[in-house]
Amino acid sequence: MSIYSDSKGLYYSPTKYVELLCPKKEIGERTELISILRSARFTSRYYCESGDQPFGYCGLPPHIYERVKVEKMARLKHESELARQAQSAAQQAKATDEQHRKALEHQRELNHMTLAHQRKTDRMLQEAQDKSREAQLKAKEWDLKMTLSHEKAIAEHQITASRRLNEQTDQARTPVKRKETCKPA
Repeated sequence: MSIYSDSKGLYYSPTKYVELLCPKKEIGERTELISILRSARFTSRYYCESGDQPFGYCGLPPHIYERVKVEKMARLKHESELARQAQSAAQQAKATDEQHRKALEHQRELNHMTLAHQRKTDRMLQEAQDKSREAQLKAKEWDLKMTLSHEKAIAEHQITASRRLNEQTDQARTPVKRKETCKPA
Protein backbone atom coordinates (compact mmCIF):
# COMPACT_ATOMS: atom_id res chain seq x y z
CA MET A 1 0.00 0.00 0.00
CA SER A 2 1.41 3.36 -1.05
CA ILE A 3 0.94 6.28 1.33
CA TYR A 4 2.44 9.71 0.90
CA SER A 5 3.10 11.92 3.97
CA ASP A 6 4.00 15.59 4.10
CA SER A 7 5.90 17.73 6.60
CA LYS A 8 2.63 18.60 8.44
CA GLY A 9 2.01 14.96 9.35
CA LEU A 10 -0.79 14.44 6.80
CA TYR A 11 -1.03 11.09 5.02
CA TYR A 12 -2.48 10.64 1.49
CA SER A 13 -3.28 7.59 -0.58
CA PRO A 14 -2.53 7.96 -4.32
CA THR A 15 -6.23 8.73 -5.05
CA LYS A 16 -6.33 11.51 -2.44
CA TYR A 17 -2.92 12.77 -3.52
CA VAL A 18 -4.21 13.23 -7.07
CA GLU A 19 -7.48 14.72 -5.81
CA LEU A 20 -5.94 17.17 -3.33
CA LEU A 21 -2.30 17.87 -4.26
CA CYS A 22 -1.79 17.38 -7.97
CA PRO A 23 -1.51 20.59 -9.88
CA LYS A 24 -4.92 21.63 -11.02
CA LYS A 25 -5.32 19.76 -14.23
CA GLU A 26 -8.44 19.64 -16.23
CA ILE A 27 -11.20 18.05 -14.23
CA GLY A 28 -11.60 15.27 -16.80
CA GLU A 29 -7.91 14.20 -16.57
CA ARG A 30 -7.98 14.13 -12.75
CA THR A 31 -11.24 12.20 -12.68
CA GLU A 32 -9.86 9.69 -15.19
CA LEU A 33 -6.63 9.23 -13.18
CA ILE A 34 -8.61 8.70 -9.93
CA SER A 35 -10.81 6.11 -11.69
CA ILE A 36 -7.72 4.22 -12.92
CA LEU A 37 -6.23 4.18 -9.38
CA ARG A 38 -9.50 2.94 -7.86
CA SER A 39 -9.78 0.19 -10.46
CA ALA A 40 -6.29 -0.86 -9.41
CA ARG A 41 -7.82 -1.29 -5.90
CA PHE A 42 -6.26 1.76 -4.29
CA THR A 43 -8.37 2.81 -1.28
CA SER A 44 -8.83 6.49 -0.53
CA ARG A 45 -6.97 7.45 2.63
CA TYR A 46 -6.46 10.93 4.06
CA TYR A 47 -5.66 11.53 7.70
CA CYS A 48 -3.33 13.02 10.28
CA GLU A 49 -1.23 10.81 12.51
CA SER A 50 -1.66 13.10 15.55
CA GLY A 51 -3.87 16.02 16.45
CA ASP A 52 -7.11 17.00 14.75
CA GLN A 53 -8.11 15.32 11.53
CA PRO A 54 -8.23 17.41 8.35
CA PHE A 55 -11.52 18.29 6.66
CA GLY A 56 -12.67 15.37 4.52
CA TYR A 57 -10.48 12.74 6.28
CA CYS A 58 -11.11 9.11 5.32
CA GLY A 59 -9.63 5.61 5.42
CA LEU A 60 -8.24 5.82 8.93
CA PRO A 61 -5.99 3.04 10.25
CA PRO A 62 -7.63 1.19 13.23
CA HIS A 63 -5.47 2.84 15.95
CA ILE A 64 -6.23 6.34 14.61
CA TYR A 65 -9.90 5.42 14.12
CA GLU A 66 -10.19 4.47 17.83
CA ARG A 67 -8.45 7.69 18.90
CA VAL A 68 -10.70 9.79 16.66
CA LYS A 69 -13.74 7.92 17.96
CA VAL A 70 -12.74 8.58 21.60
CA GLU A 71 -11.94 12.24 20.80
CA LYS A 72 -15.23 12.63 18.94
CA MET A 73 -17.18 11.15 21.88
CA ALA A 74 -15.31 13.42 24.29
CA ARG A 75 -15.98 16.42 22.03
CA LEU A 76 -19.68 15.50 21.75
CA LYS A 77 -19.86 15.05 25.52
CA HIS A 78 -18.10 18.39 26.00
CA GLU A 79 -20.39 20.10 23.47
CA SER A 80 -23.39 18.52 25.16
CA GLU A 81 -22.15 19.80 28.53
CA LEU A 82 -21.57 23.26 27.06
CA ALA A 83 -25.08 23.21 25.56
CA ARG A 84 -26.51 22.12 28.92
CA GLN A 85 -24.57 24.88 30.68
CA ALA A 86 -25.70 27.41 28.08
CA GLN A 87 -29.30 26.27 28.52
CA SER A 88 -28.93 26.46 32.29
CA ALA A 89 -27.36 29.90 32.01
CA ALA A 90 -30.18 31.01 29.69
CA GLN A 91 -32.78 29.72 32.15
CA GLN A 92 -30.96 31.44 35.01
CA ALA A 93 -30.78 34.67 33.01
CA LYS A 94 -34.49 34.36 32.21
CA ALA A 95 -35.28 33.77 35.89
CA THR A 96 -33.07 36.70 36.88
CA ASP A 97 -34.75 38.91 34.27
CA GLU A 98 -38.16 37.84 35.59
CA GLN A 99 -37.09 38.59 39.17
CA HIS A 100 -35.76 41.97 38.05
CA ARG A 101 -38.98 42.71 36.15
CA LYS A 102 -41.07 41.76 39.20
CA ALA A 103 -38.84 43.87 41.47
CA LEU A 104 -39.24 46.85 39.14
CA GLU A 105 -43.00 46.30 38.98
CA HIS A 106 -43.14 46.06 42.78
CA GLN A 107 -41.05 49.22 43.09
CA ARG A 108 -43.38 51.05 40.67
CA GLU A 109 -46.41 49.93 42.69
CA LEU A 110 -44.69 50.97 45.91
CA ASN A 111 -43.81 54.36 44.41
CA HIS A 112 -47.42 54.77 43.23
CA MET A 113 -48.76 53.89 46.68
CA THR A 114 -46.24 56.20 48.36
CA LEU A 115 -47.18 59.03 46.02
CA ALA A 116 -50.91 58.43 46.63
CA HIS A 117 -50.29 58.36 50.38
CA GLN A 118 -48.22 61.55 50.17
CA ARG A 119 -50.97 63.29 48.19
CA LYS A 120 -53.59 62.19 50.73
CA THR A 121 -51.38 63.36 53.60
CA ASP A 122 -50.77 66.70 51.85
CA ARG A 123 -54.50 67.11 51.25
CA MET A 124 -55.32 66.31 54.88
CA LEU A 125 -52.60 68.70 56.08
CA GLN A 126 -53.94 71.44 53.81
CA GLU A 127 -57.49 70.85 55.11
CA ALA A 128 -56.23 70.98 58.70
CA GLN A 129 -54.33 74.20 57.99
CA ASP A 130 -57.42 75.70 56.33
CA LYS A 131 -59.59 74.75 59.33
CA SER A 132 -56.97 76.14 61.71
CA ARG A 133 -56.86 79.45 59.81
CA GLU A 134 -60.66 79.55 59.77
CA ALA A 135 -60.77 78.88 63.53
CA GLN A 136 -58.14 81.58 64.10
CA LEU A 137 -60.14 84.04 62.00
CA LYS A 138 -63.33 83.20 63.93
CA ALA A 139 -61.46 83.58 67.22
CA LYS A 140 -60.08 86.97 66.13
CA GLU A 141 -63.54 88.00 64.93
CA TRP A 142 -65.01 86.93 68.28
CA ASP A 143 -62.27 88.79 70.16
CA LEU A 144 -62.90 91.87 68.05
CA LYS A 145 -66.66 91.66 68.67
CA MET A 146 -66.08 91.22 72.38
CA THR A 147 -63.59 94.08 72.44
CA LEU A 148 -65.97 96.31 70.51
CA SER A 149 -68.89 95.25 72.69
CA HIS A 150 -66.85 95.91 75.82
CA GLU A 151 -65.62 99.26 74.52
CA LYS A 152 -69.21 100.17 73.51
CA ALA A 153 -70.45 99.25 76.98
CA ILE A 154 -67.68 101.32 78.54
CA ALA A 155 -68.45 104.21 76.20
CA GLU A 156 -72.18 103.96 76.95
CA HIS A 157 -71.42 103.81 80.65
CA GLN A 158 -69.13 106.83 80.34
CA ILE A 159 -71.80 108.70 78.36
CA THR A 160 -74.44 107.79 80.92
CA ALA A 161 -72.13 108.75 83.77
CA SER A 162 -71.24 111.98 81.99
CA ARG A 163 -74.94 112.81 81.49
CA ARG A 164 -75.71 112.15 85.10
CA LEU A 165 -72.79 114.26 86.11
CA ASN A 166 -73.94 117.02 83.76
CA GLU A 167 -77.44 116.73 85.12
CA GLN A 168 -76.21 116.87 88.67
CA THR A 169 -74.02 119.83 87.82
CA ASP A 170 -76.91 121.54 86.09
CA GLN A 171 -79.11 120.89 89.09
CA ALA A 172 -76.50 122.24 91.38
CA ARG A 173 -76.24 125.40 89.37
CA THR A 174 -79.90 126.04 89.17
CA PRO A 175 -81.19 127.88 92.21
CA VAL A 176 -83.70 126.03 94.07
CA LYS A 177 -87.00 127.80 94.14
CA ARG A 178 -88.48 127.79 97.45
CA LYS A 179 -92.01 127.58 97.74
CA GLU A 180 -93.48 130.39 99.43
CA THR A 181 -95.63 129.30 101.97
CA CYS A 182 -98.65 131.37 102.69
CA LYS A 183 -98.89 132.70 106.05
CA PRO A 184 -102.23 133.18 107.39
CA ALA A 185 -102.96 136.67 107.68
